[in-house]
Amino acid sequence: MVTAAERSWSATQRRCDARLSIAASVVSGKASFWAGGRKQAVAPGSVIFVERAAEHRFVDITEDFTALVLFAPPEGSLKVE
Repeated sequence: MVTAAERSWSATQRRCDARLSIAASVVSGKASFWAGGRKQAVAPGSVIFVERAAEHRFVDITEDFTALVLFAPPEGSLKVE
C-alpha cells in the first residue's frame, strides 16, 4: 500500500532536475531510502547524497517524515570571479 506521504515524495522526485545532485538530512520520522537498487533505513540524523540523474526515492514512510533537501548545480556551472 502506498501512503499519501510516499505519493507526495514520488511526485516531487519526478519534478527534480536530473542535472542536479542532491543531499538530504533526515530531520524527523522514519523511512527507507532506495537508490541504485539498494534500500536502507533512514531516521533523524541520517544524511543522504544522490548523484545527479540517479533514480531514487523515499519508501516505507512509517512516521511523519521531514527531510532537509539541498540541490547542487552541475560542476562548473557557478563561476566565481
